[in-house]
Amino acid sequence: MARQNVGIGFIPNDGQGDNLRIGGDKINDNFIELYNWLTSIQALPLIIGYHTITKEESMCLTSKNQIIPSPGDGKLIDLISLIARITPADEPTGGLELYPEQTLNVTTDGDTETKDWGYFPTDFLMSEDCSLQKMTPVFSTQIFEKNSIYVSLGGGFNPKSGAAQIDLFYIYRIVNLSGVPAQGELGYEPPPQIKQYFLNILDPSTTSSIVFARLYENQDILRVDAFFQSDDTANFQIQSKSTAQDEGISLTESDIEVSSEQIEITEFPNSYLPADTWLYLNVIQKDPQVPQLNGMLTIIITCQINYEEPPS
Repeated sequence: MARQNVGIGFIPNDGQGDNLRIGGDKINDNFIELYNWLTSIQALPLIIGYHTITKEESMCLTSKNQIIPSPGDGKLIDLISLIARITPADEPTGGLELYPEQTLNVTTDGDTETKDWGYFPTDFLMSEDCSLQKMTPVFSTQIFEKNSIYVSLGGGFNPKSGAAQIDLFYIYRIVNLSGVPAQGELGYEPPPQIKQYFLNILDPSTTSSIVFARLYENQDILRVDAFFQSDDTANFQIQSKSTAQDEGISLTESDIEVSSEQIEITEFPNSYLPADTWLYLNVIQKDPQVPQLNGMLTIIITCQINYEEPPS
């Protein structure tokens, strides 16, 4: 359906415009078409990706860094979530030193001067410790047809000094502009709603349990991503509890071992998590003489809201 405009006449009170019923009908039709389009694209499969800008590459951040390639003719990218994790270089190099107001921009053409779709702020890029932050959106989550997604440093200058590793985690879907089943049509599926929880822990303790997140809806866990910025490894478990006094149910059959290389877990004995569940992180003590590990542990949990009846 082409967009319908409400007739308003040529001059005030000339009697040439649409009456209230016809005007309201046009408005309803326009909104129904938009609603069906938005709900139908949310039913498309989710794609989860990861891209690293190395410490060496961070010294040339005005260069194009493609993170998601073009989906091809007649398709666009719907960018649902983009999270950055920055790890500054050790001394004497240190973290990034930028010029005022420089941001890491999310663009479709790699132009360093534009924040087409979003950005990461200066203070975050110059963090002295390992940090996580979600992209600040600017325009829309839907990228123009046939465009790739890039990140590049604004301001026209590379960093004055320093270096940092920048890890980018993203969730997106490919939208086929030829159309997908709308609500009420054959093949329509309810839109998946994604929730993400992330935690940064410096020098995690092996003698205490940490509250990770509280879930307010029934959810299915999709994946767990983890890093441990250290020369050592860390072992941990994530447990679901209804109260702090519960014994808890582990999300994985065995402990999760993580090092400086990113790991991802996508298979769980029981992926369903009911509403009012608390997630707890327990770092496993492998050596009784070591109550605390040295390094930055980063964990990202991605879930999807479950609108169906709970499993029996």
